[in-house]
Amino acid sequence: MEITYIQGDKKTILVSSFSENNRLAASGNLMKIEGRSGCRIEIFEKGDRLFVRKFASTVSYNQRLERQKNKQCLFPGPELRDLSFFTPTVYDEGIDHGIYWFDMDFISGEKYSSWLIKLNKKQLDHFITEIIQYFNKSILHASLVEAPHDIIQEKLHQLMASLMNTNGLDSGLVKKVIAYLSNIPIGKLYVGTCHGDFTLSNMLFLKNEQICVFDLLDSFIESPVIDYVKIRQDTFYKWTMHIENENNQYSTKLIQVLDYIDKMLLQTFKEDRVIHVWEHYLTIFNLARILPYSKDQKDIRFLQNHLNCLLP
Repeated sequence: MEITYIQGDKKTILVSSFSENNRLAASGNLMKIEGRSGCRIEIFEKGDRLFVRKFASTVSYNQRLERQKNKQCLFPGPELRDLSFFTPTVYDEGIDHGIYWFDMDFISGEKYSSWLIKLNKKQLDHFITEIIQYFNKSILHASLVEAPHDIIQEKLHQLMASLMNTNGLDSGLVKKVIAYLSNIPIGKLYVGTCHGDFTLSNMLFLKNEQICVFDLLDSFIESPVIDYVKIRQDTFYKWTMHIENENNQYSTKLIQVLDYIDKMLLQTFKEDRVIHVWEHYLTIFNLARILPYSKDQKDIRFLQNHLNCLLP
């Protein structure tokens, strides 16, 4: 049986083996999915074609989702077109009861965890090369500019308010996070190609070795360093593995594979001065930004434990 996954905002849903008796009428809805950000995904069929419709969570989120749609249409850009990455084609957009939506291809592929553990050494090294080339090319075509401290400061104020208004967090840790992030690094930063949420959970792996990436985010800093931090969220911190409860007979092998990918990333970019200056700061920022969206206590403990380890 071919496994088909649709993933929306870090929530993975298995959608497999549609049969005639569980399909709805043409143009009917097949499934509704809601992700962590509140955005809703619905899977429709029209004639013989399946497509995905993504809705903004609220009217206030409309413009942001439209920016994400525009980013998806342009990604990955001409400088990266020779790599294996692609995004689902966007077909249509509109407003439904004041809520913005857009339609895109339904992509059939395999989830990162089941795909990675099946790879041999040569195949795994090829995937790692694609990831490394994604960053190399993104950095090569990026601009090196003075970090936008005003934008970072504004986003930090938003994060502070969000953390302070979230119940159940370690108040002492929140104060330490805010104090640390208030000291914004001095130095230049790459600005250029940025998926915004470049995690393994936002990739589907196809039989033709193409990699579908989706759930692009409009990041407060459009920088390849953001994507580097995001991919290491999975390869080093194992965030997706944690939230998807990837604890089975294959979890040991998956951890070994993720560790190997992470080792190769560190080895490749250890001399990059910009990544060296910004990675630690943006990692703490990134993990702290996940906290207000986390409702499960085990997720909160996971994030707080890592933040405690990262903070001086």
